[in-house]
Amino acid sequence: MRFLGLINRGFEDIAAIDVKESIKCEVIEKLDSAIIFDAESFEACKYCYTSQIAIKIINLIQILKFKNLEENTDQDLIVGNLFNDIKNKSFKVESKIISNKHDSDDINYKIDSSIGKMLENQGLKVDLENPEIIINAILIEDNIYVGVDLSGDLSKRDYRIFNSPQSVKGTTAFGLLMISGYKKDDVLLDPYCNSGTIAIEAALHSRSLSHKFYNKNMPFVRMNILNNEDFFKIMDKESRINPSITAADPLLKNTSAAKKNAKIAGVEKFIEFRRIDIDWMDLKNDKDHFDKMITFIPGSSKHREIKAIMKDYDRFFYQSEYILKDSGVLSVLCLSKDLLIKAASPYFSIIKEHEFYSGHQLMHILMFKKLKLKKSENQV
Repeated sequence: MRFLGLINRGFEDIAAIDVKESIKCEVIEKLDSAIIFDAESFEACKYCYTSQIAIKIINLIQILKFKNLEENTDQDLIVGNLFNDIKNKSFKVESKIISNKHDSDDINYKIDSSIGKMLENQGLKVDLENPEIIINAILIEDNIYVGVDLSGDLSKRDYRIFNSPQSVKGTTAFGLLMISGYKKDDVLLDPYCNSGTIAIEAALHSRSLSHKFYNKNMPFVRMNILNNEDFFKIMDKESRINPSITAADPLLKNTSAAKKNAKIAGVEKFIEFRRIDIDWMDLKNDKDHFDKMITFIPGSSKHREIKAIMKDYDRFFYQSEYILKDSGVLSVLCLSKDLLIKAASPYFSIIKEHEFYSGHQLMHILMFKKLKLKKSENQV
């Protein structure tokens, strides 16, 4: 059977790797903000339950041409090759426009109504209030990918209760970890942990725990595709790996919020929470201690002078150079990159830049390695 996974734009390649590693299935096509893969029912449900990077997983029914829908050309939906018989089920259509060249409420309405009529012709019943299944219609470029929603919104994290405007989404944090090359046995530090999302996603990954562990009411569960009791007995076996993860922040309110969120996620005991000023990182941590430093630095404030911002950045990179292993990687998620790259140059060389979108927001991932010779050594 064929499935479509919705992904943050720019995370398609890492999502393809995640599918292969998680459920041993190959991605057969990469689209704008989506991947298509073949899988059996167990593997697909497993990915719905365990994926930290997917936004949604749907069981594809058919791919329709948007042009034909616009021109009212007759098209039929063949409701077959699905997990179970959905005929005579009540449904609601939810459409989403991915492509930039299509952005209109009128288009959403046209897709919803057209797909709805096609499904009614197949014997399904419309129920906008309490449908038994959700039919997703995803417009990407010139095609409409129609399928049954199996996962619901996977980008929502139930543990994210104590947040701030600078908190990152779980899917963003996990994508950042994977692009940064995070491994389950890495010694990891997030020095600006904010509400703890990066550390929590790392702990969930390392322990093979689902972020849906405490909320299993997912569409594929309600559809009784598998024996749910047996399925979750297999899925909820934890890894024996005890990760080394530190969530630090200069602000006590942030480390407190991160700890509360981690407790809700069930990973509090696998993360060390510390309030550490950036100037004190070298005194609070051993030299060459961390394999990975991965964090989010939102960017410069309009109310601060560039000179003051550069001074803060310089302190951050100076301290990071001391506590990061020579073979380690420093990854910074940011909205604006130029000042960070400039500030890092005396201590680090940039080895990779990656762009992606969180919603409509362009974001950057900057990956750094320590310089082989420090600036002071070059001057000797």
